[in-house]
Amino acid sequence: MRTVNKGDELKTGPIMGGIFSYIAFAGGLDIPKVMDSYSTSTRFSIGGFDGRALEEGDYLESKATDISFKRMAGRRVHSLTESRSSGPVNIRVIPSSEQPALTNVIRDSFYTQKYTISSKSDRMGYRLAGKRIDMAEQHSVISEGTVWGDIQVPPDGQPIILMADRQTTGGYPVIGTVCSVDRSKLVQCSPGTEIQFTQINVEEAQTLFKKQKNWFKQQQERLNDLALKSKQSGEVSGVLARNKIDDLINIIKDSSFTQFSYSDKQIKLDIDHQSVMVQEKESTNQPEDQ
Repeated sequence: MRTVNKGDELKTGPIMGGIFSYIAFAGGLDIPKVMDSYSTSTRFSIGGFDGRALEEGDYLESKATDISFKRMAGRRVHSLTESRSSGPVNIRVIPSSEQPALTNVIRDSFYTQKYTISSKSDRMGYRLAGKRIDMAEQHSVISEGTVWGDIQVPPDGQPIILMADRQTTGGYPVIGTVCSVDRSKLVQCSPGTEIQFTQINVEEAQTLFKKQKNWFKQQQERLNDLALKSKQSGEVSGVLARNKIDDLINIIKDSSFTQFSYSDKQIKLDIDHQSVMVQEKESTNQPEDQ
């Protein structure tokens, strides 16, 4: 993939971890909105860039912004999640209103055993493989609206966790719902990962959510302070700027991108997995963000 800017330089902030990586573009990408969103649905081929996954040779244009790459230097978001242990990933679940109708055997089996995320999982649902939840009589319910994180039990006894692209309604019994703060941790689990569920109540889930919300607020305030200090202090030193370019080179070369281009008033950078080309530009003696 090659990315190009429009009007001003391209600024990126990649964050790596789990099976998905994220890259942020200051000013946003210059692509049309569909249903008030820039997202892509490959299942329905709408949104984003021609409604499909990016391919080699695609060009993306970013909108103009006055935030310079040097202004972004040193800005990092600390991790909110705990360090990954060698055991199964713990996913906290709020029991559903249907759970009292299920037997103690089913509840005990669900919370004590480990499940493996199936290779058949996608954005619609994460299918789990483990000991079958055997219901003497299939517990049927009237179809109702679904929630991201609902854990359904279909007739084969293998739970399915409904994800972002879930169906709007469902009629399978729901054991519980993954608490909102654990959704991102679950999403980043690759097929073959072992997970284990822990039951919590609504009050505990609300406390976790407030803690996460406060963490995001603190991170936003910290990044805003860093941006203000950077603007007040003027240009970042050449050594620091060069170190950040080196970091960018290493990140891109370790990614799945086949090619990456970056340009500002001081430097032009082209990276692929075989070579790195850096071209210094003549200094204008002016801060880049002016």
